[in-house]
This record gives sequence, C-alpha cells and structure tokens, in this order.
Amino acid sequence: MSPVRSKHGTKCAIDAAIHFALDQYKIHSPALSAFQDLLIYARSRSRLLSPETFWGGNHQRIIQGLLRMFWYHRHWQRSLWDWYAPQGSLFVQFRSLANHLFAAYPIPNFMTSVWLMEAAPDLHWHLRLFVHLGLGKSIRQFDTPIRLTKAMARHTMQAPDDLSVVQALRWGQVLGLGGDKKLARAVLNTMLRSPTTNEPFWEQVIQMLARNAPISSEEVVQFVGFIHQQRFQPARLVLRRGNEETPLQPDFDIRGQTLRSLRRHMANWQEERRIRLQQEYERNQRPYVSQWVTTDIQPFRHAENDRYWTIEELLSDIELRAEGGIMQHCVASYTNRCAHRQSSIWSMKLHEGQRQKRILTIEVDPKTRQIRQAKGRRNTAPDGKSKHILQQWAKEAGLSLE
Repeated sequence: MSPVRSKHGTKCAIDAAIHFALDQYKIHSPALSAFQDLLIYARSRSRLLSPETFWGGNHQRIIQGLLRMFWYHRHWQRSLWDWYAPQGSLFVQFRSLANHLFAAYPIPNFMTSVWLMEAAPDLHWHLRLFVHLGLGKSIRQFDTPIRLTKAMARHTMQAPDDLSVVQALRWGQVLGLGGDKKLARAVLNTMLRSPTTNEPFWEQVIQMLARNAPISSEEVVQFVGFIHQQRFQPARLVLRRGNEETPLQPDFDIRGQTLRSLRRHMANWQEERRIRLQQEYERNQRPYVSQWVTTDIQPFRHAENDRYWTIEELLSDIELRAEGGIMQHCVASYTNRCAHRQSSIWSMKLHEGQRQKRILTIEVDPKTRQIRQAKGRRNTAPDGKSKHILQQWAKEAGLSLE
C-alpha cells in the first residue's frame, strides 16, 4: 500500500470513529454543527486527530474527550477560535485545549485525564470537578469522597501528574496527616487507592502509619491488608470455609496500637490461620492432585489491531501458583476446589507482539456457569476495558456474571 493511500485510509477510519460517536450519542442540529466545529478546529490546528493518533490507538479516546468537552460547552471560559496548539505530545496539546476552554485559573495536570478516562458511573463527578477548579474554586468546596483539611487540599493540588483524581485525594490526605511521599506511594499500592465506605476509620490508620514512619512500603501493604481482613472482610473469605458473613474482628480498633503491637498481632494471626487451614485439610483428608481435566466452557480469543486478548483455563497447581505469584493474590489456595471441580480458574491475558501481560484472574462455577469473581493484580477490580472483554467472553461462552 502506498503512503498516500495509507494516509487516506487512516483518515477514513478516524472519520468513521467520529460518525460512530455522533450516532452513539444522537447528536443532532444545531448541536451537531457546534460539535463539528470543535472537531474541525482541533483537526486543523493541532495533531489531535492526525493519522498518528490512529496508529497509536488514541483516536477513539481523543474523540471521546472532545465530545465530553462539548457536553460542557456552556462552561467554556474562552472562545474555541482563540486556541492555538503548543508544540509537544498529543497529551500536551489535549491538556492545552482543556485548560484553554475551562480553566480561568490553573488546574493540576493530573486533572486532564478525566476527559479521557473510561466510562464510569462517577464520570460526570470528575468532569464537574475539572470545571469547578477551573473557576478558581477550592477543592474543599466540592463533594469529595475523602474529607480534606486545608493542608490536605493543598497537597492534593500538588499531587504528581501520573495519579488519578481519587489517588490524588488520597495522596493529599496522607501528606496532610504528616506522612511523606514514600508513605503516600505505599498507601496507593493498597486497597486505599480508592475511597472506602469507612473513611473516618482509615484516616486513623493513616495517622498511625504516619506517626510511626519510616515503615517499609511492603509492610504498609501488609498492615492495610491485615486490618481490612480483620475488621471488614467476611470470615468465610478469610478462612475459606463456612458461610459466616461477620468479619473476624468487626470491632478492631487502631487507637492505642503501636507499631510493635500491630506487628505482633499480625504475626500471631498468620500463624493461627496457617494452623487452622492445616487442620481443616487434615480433617478432610483430600488427596493431593496436581492437575485436572478441563471444563466444557470454551476459552476466548479476541483480536484487536496488532494485539489480542485470551482467556484460558488453568489446569494444574503449578499454573495456579504462577498466576498467584505474578498477580500477587491467593489463587493458589483454590487447588483443591479446582481438582474437585467445585471451581474453575481462568487467566485473562493481553498479547502484544512477543509480550504477554496477565490482566485478570477469573473464578467460574463449572456447574452453574456463573462468573463468581474477577480480580486484577493485588485483587484490584477490573478496569473498563478488561470488564468489556470479560462481558464478551461471558456472552460467547454462555456464562452469567454475578
């Protein structure tokens, strides 16, 4: 294919993506004309919709981001026609356009990502926050899921560019409570990367960690996981047996705890749990099985430009241990359940060239064909893209999602 035809083909593909967005959101005149003006201007004055966005796979995100800017066009602070794209990457140009349209006052760089984020129930909360900050209003005047003091708000607005908005809130909270940047990064590697329904309690935990710093990042992750396990997780999930929904220690209190006492408490519990699981195993006297036969559930493969997704069943204890080690969760403990076909474990991977990356570990009930859970690295929830792939597989394989 000649370069000219290739460029023409790419332009047609971007045009098709634009028309798809118009049809998807049913944009009609006169709104259609205004949105087209935004697209034409962005295309003529910048690289935002140039062929390179297509080959980098960014064209759909940028079209989506421009569409969201259009949704909020009544909040534009400046005329679109006064914007000139700076030199720099696609993201730099996109950030420049967002700031030109909405920011009468400086906005942290990490906020730009809200226009490009995956669709989510709280999408418009993120977009409204951008508009709010662009008017020069304090983030403390906005309804945030984490309570912010003045110090926390100041640190939030100075958070690193690579953080999401909710991660920046947590970053500001940790530094506002006296922690340092190392502690903030460590906390963001735990379940506290996202807001919880028990924020007052977790604020006490962070205060304790900040007061006892320095603590290694690994130990911070262990402490948070242990506290969450004791106070909030149902006992059946912790002990892997029974139907007890009540947590092991629903009244677990961090007040009065020292670093030394918390370490001792955690070590004692880990030993107690190990003994309980060993006793349970011996009572059941289950034979050790290293591999098992596949279920009748079909695997999955989905091609996407120069990459593809797969979902395949894990069929041995070795594969479970490898999955658990790489994904940093406890799927290896499912060996007996898989061997007795009470569960089946599947691994979602993304393949790009010679590289492959594990994305999700999935548990499916082979009898009911129900997807019980799907977890990413360190038991994180699926993001928008992996959730979409999971739904595609469920539809093709005749599975149901809980």
